[in-house]
Amino acid sequence: LYQVSGSFLTIRKGQEEARKPSFIIGTAETSPAIQKLVSAKLLAVSSSDPGPQGYALKKVTWKGHDAIAIAGSDDVGCLYGVYGLLTDYYGIGFFLGGDILPGKKSPLKWVDVDEKKAPLMYIRGFLPWTNFPQSATSYSWEDWKFILDQMAKMRLNFIHIHNYNGELGHNEMYHNFTYKGYTSRVWMPTARQAHAWAMSPWDVNKYRFGASDLFDDYDFGADCALHNENLTNEQVFRKSASLFRKVIEYAHSRGVRVGLGLDIDLIPKDYEAQADDPEVVQARIDQLANDYPGLDYLLCFQSENVGKEPQFYEKWRKIFTGFYDGVMQRMPKTRVAVAGWGLNPASIATLPKDVICAPISYYSDRCETGAIYGDREYWGCPWLERDFYSSEYYYPYNLHLSNSIAAFRDRAPNMKGFYCLTWRLTDAVEPKMWYMARAPWDHANQLTSSRIVYAQYASLAYGPDASSEITDIIDQNEPFACDYAECEGTPPFTRLDARGIFQLARFRFYNDKGEATTERSAATYSDGFGIGKNRCEEGGECIDWIDAGEWARYLDVDFGINATTIQVRVASATEGGIIELRLDTLNGPLIGICTVTNTGGLQQWATVRGSIKPTSGRHLLQMNFVSNRDPFGDFEKAQRQLNTIDKWIAAVPSPLYQSRLKHLRNRIAAVKDHIELNRDFEKYDWSDLPGAADSWANNFVYRVTDISSLGNVMSCQNRYIQRNYVAKEDTLRKAQRIKSPFSITARGTASGAVVAWKYDGPAVLGFRIYRNGTRIDDNILPASQPWFSDRHSGISSYGVTAVNAAREESPLSVPAKCLAGSADTGAPFVVLISPPTSSPVGQPVWIKARVLDNRANTFISATLFYRAIGDKTWKRIAMDRKVKAIFAAAIPGREVTNQGVEYYIEATDATNRGFFPATGAGQPLSLVAYGAGTGSAPKPPANCGFKSGSLTWEVGDGSAYWHRIYRSREPGFKAGPATFVTFVAAGTTSFEDNGEGFDGVRLKGDWYYRISSVGKSGIENEGSPVVKVTY
Repeated sequence: LYQVSGSFLTIRKGQEEARKPSFIIGTAETSPAIQKLVSAKLLAVSSSDPGPQGYALKKVTWKGHDAIAIAGSDDVGCLYGVYGLLTDYYGIGFFLGGDILPGKKSPLKWVDVDEKKAPLMYIRGFLPWTNFPQSATSYSWEDWKFILDQMAKMRLNFIHIHNYNGELGHNEMYHNFTYKGYTSRVWMPTARQAHAWAMSPWDVNKYRFGASDLFDDYDFGADCALHNENLTNEQVFRKSASLFRKVIEYAHSRGVRVGLGLDIDLIPKDYEAQADDPEVVQARIDQLANDYPGLDYLLCFQSENVGKEPQFYEKWRKIFTGFYDGVMQRMPKTRVAVAGWGLNPASIATLPKDVICAPISYYSDRCETGAIYGDREYWGCPWLERDFYSSEYYYPYNLHLSNSIAAFRDRAPNMKGFYCLTWRLTDAVEPKMWYMARAPWDHANQLTSSRIVYAQYASLAYGPDASSEITDIIDQNEPFACDYAECEGTPPFTRLDARGIFQLARFRFYNDKGEATTERSAATYSDGFGIGKNRCEEGGECIDWIDAGEWARYLDVDFGINATTIQVRVASATEGGIIELRLDTLNGPLIGICTVTNTGGLQQWATVRGSIKPTSGRHLLQMNFVSNRDPFGDFEKAQRQLNTIDKWIAAVPSPLYQSRLKHLRNRIAAVKDHIELNRDFEKYDWSDLPGAADSWANNFVYRVTDISSLGNVMSCQNRYIQRNYVAKEDTLRKAQRIKSPFSITARGTASGAVVAWKYDGPAVLGFRIYRNGTRIDDNILPASQPWFSDRHSGISSYGVTAVNAAREESPLSVPAKCLAGSADTGAPFVVLISPPTSSPVGQPVWIKARVLDNRANTFISATLFYRAIGDKTWKRIAMDRKVKAIFAAAIPGREVTNQGVEYYIEATDATNRGFFPATGAGQPLSLVAYGAGTGSAPKPPANCGFKSGSLTWEVGDGSAYWHRIYRSREPGFKAGPATFVTFVAAGTTSFEDNGEGFDGVRLKGDWYYRISSVGKSGIENEGSPVVKVTY
């Protein structure tokens, strides 16, 4: 309220009455003021009314003053009452990417409100599926903390983490076990250690088109997944298990419950054991009970890529029984659920009655109503995006909010939970996630269509004036580029016809009299192209995963007498397609078509009819399967939408709305670029490069707002830029008689630009520099100088040639563009990933800012401004450069009081200034301080040294939870966020650095280390004396 009004409200505890206009918060059992309102019959609330997690909001006049009572049936109900009031009555939007405040401040008002709510679903949350970089795979502690804080504001109370232990070699980090003395090695995919779903590894410091500027270490991934090269298997797992235990405990402080999902029938092959071995099951239960005693739910999955035959269910049931019995004995507060990619009701019908049925839907944006599971408690889980035939890059094609809305409205009485599967948390998924959070509180039944949801979201995110036209874009109408998603191989930039358009089970014909022929199985084709058969859940077989361009041929098809209609039984999880019906040959007479649309899932079967020319007798029938979409057809649509967005960027008054519209513009522009690349890339020659590739990559870079969108940059670089763009560039270079320089970069300076490049061809005499096609060097640059400083102002495109001993030049390099000298008038773009929103009283708050700019990194600096909430004067800290233009600073612990802190970042390139948030001091970020700030730090590690290539130390005392490792070139450095390398669990007392700097370059010379100890509450000591290491 202070942020939107400027009015600072004094917080008083234990008051029996309000002596001025107030907000009164509490329960009838604990708050004297609420008790008085109840006794005076001004308010009706109790532990059972409205019930668990529920709250009452009511404006009352008390002692002559206006007051709003926020009364919870329990403590978490009070929390949800606060954020329900702010969401529904003060126009504030809470999202997993951060808060959206109204465009301008206005005087604080006591709004008219009188409502009582309890959630329609007692479980509300999401499953950020681990395996891809856009998801929980990449979460570090600060990301977990930020996300959990935002969940509380959104009134979400459940996060489900699925942990692979065996699928495609993945052995993820939050579950592991020791069996016969052996502990397997856990890991999470990083940029260098790519996931097994067809991703290629790459080095973040080799990323092209400015993308590497976003990454602040030798690799990208979760903090528990980096710097582990020289740790033992047990030390690596202790690192990740200690993190997840901390996540569970922190989640509970925010009213969030945590579920851990395991494919219980799979274990890593290196154990040389079977998952149904009772000793294996017991070892897994022991790990869960010892490391996660506070775990709320264990979700036992039926694994994905196995045949669900009777013998599978028999084995799975045996394993499940072991897990269930073990949890009941060792973890009595943990509830057990069963999950999978859809569930066969018969496979769980005889499970104990208290087992929850919580499957993710069968790759669909819908979920089951729950009715097929009888009276067993059921949680519905639609997919917000999908890892095939969809997109993690743009709008999640083929998965629509309208279908998820319909599924929730159709729910059966046994549906008690509503959560969703996703990888991203923001970008095109954000409004869908917003619906998931709000729908279980929608007692008035207002969120009945995707148009309503997207319009409300657009008004919050982009401003009321822009809302209508922007809704026309984002409401399931964004242009199509490519639906190859994260689990599929990287497609080339080329024409991509529609895939997986539908599945076909059966067909028959009708005449105008309603007479029908015998129904025929589509799987009885005599010939075909590209098609295959699979089981149909309605019985028999079907043609599955039909792609555009494939066909099926049937001999001796009976049309009956004067058939005029074909009826087909189909299922589609995409936009569908068209069945062409021809007689006798592949290109025979066209007698009709049948159009198939999305039915809601791969096994969601629907009956569709199409008209045909009157046909009688028996014929050879040719079914051709074609797309209803032109792969390049949305290029103009994208341009029209960009024109609309540009109009509103210029028109909206708020920097907040402008910044969010620019992010939307980046998404639509990336689609346009991708269509252009698919259309033209195969025709590119050397002189055409980079074509649309640099714009495409930049539209991902400047779309980064959170950890999931940062993971998307990794994905598009590792996949498309490395495998398509760099591969083409390398192929064309290899054909050159004299190789061109490569990886050209051009960055502005105050007086011009600096150009740098790489060269790996045969020895050359030197290099020549060209600006806008004209040579600008006075003499050939020596081969030992792969850089050039230019004095110039203007829009500049730089190229470099290599010159051999015969003074012959290579082709001009792929150009690099920049704004040289005074031509640069653009503000630096500042990114804060998971900006701190809360902190224990008295503890330093680490803040890290990534700054993207046209100018060279040496010209860029950043300043942190902060103050206690309500104060008038800002304090400032010059942020330390960690690497590149990535800066870090810590708000001192003494400044973090119960009053809270507000802060913002200012970045400059020596001429222009940029801010985060975009509103700067006008509407800064805020941070809530919690706890009494009591307790003391563990003793620092003792006897620190360097022995046999490793840092070594002894534990100062038994209260350490983690040890942090810091590194600097300066011997007198202080430990802090700019020098932080990694952490290890308390039982680890040695660490061998991998020898790479934050920029990925091998360390050389003298470096200095400190080791600190951190208590479970987060209190850290000052660290050890410096230890010198020479590389």
